Amino acid sequence: MLAYRKERIENAICYFAQEHKKRARKPTYQAYIYKYLALFDFRVLDETGKPALDIEYDAYERGPVPRHLYDAITSHKNKYCKFKPQGEDSIIIEPARRPNLDFFSEFEIEIMNQILAEFAHPWITTDELNEASHEIKAWQKAWNNRGERRKVPMSYDDNFQGLDINSESKLTREEDTYLVFKALKKIAE
Repeated sequence: MLAYRKERIENAICYFAQEHKKRARKPTYQAYIYKYLALFDFRVLDETGKPALDIEYDAYERGPVPRHLYDAITSHKNKYCKFKPQGEDSIIIEPARRPNLDFFSEFEIEIMNQILAEFAHPWITTDELNEASHEIKAWQKAWNNRGERRKVPMSYDDNFQGLDINSESKLTREEDTYLVFKALKKIAE
């Protein structure tokens, strides 16, 4: 498990909230944060073999949603952000202080900024961000195999094709790194 995982998640939420509001010039609703976190986690996974934040996600029709944040959004404690209810089903996330980017590598900050450069614009809607999150392979597999369920757990394993059947010599660097990450995580539990 990554050291400082909770702080990394809190600071990622705060950074995305701060930058979205500044760049898009509109409030940062929780739906934006859900998609930014998923895109960040899975893009870093694709590039390195390890998810950036190692959040558990559920696949919903509109894309991946971080389970712990969704289940406790109204009671979520984050010293870097305020969660403000807006209407019946919506919450705006605002920075309470400046995010600490020392928890992230230059590569991770670059990925966060790439995501923001793509999607933090006044004309980008949550529908467009949802569509982008549908490109995540793990979401596609979970959603396509859900049956009648309205949500289903996602697995980082599903972002790699043939992970369970490839011989060790045929694994990519990212697949090999992911398997080591997964094994170390299991030992730590």
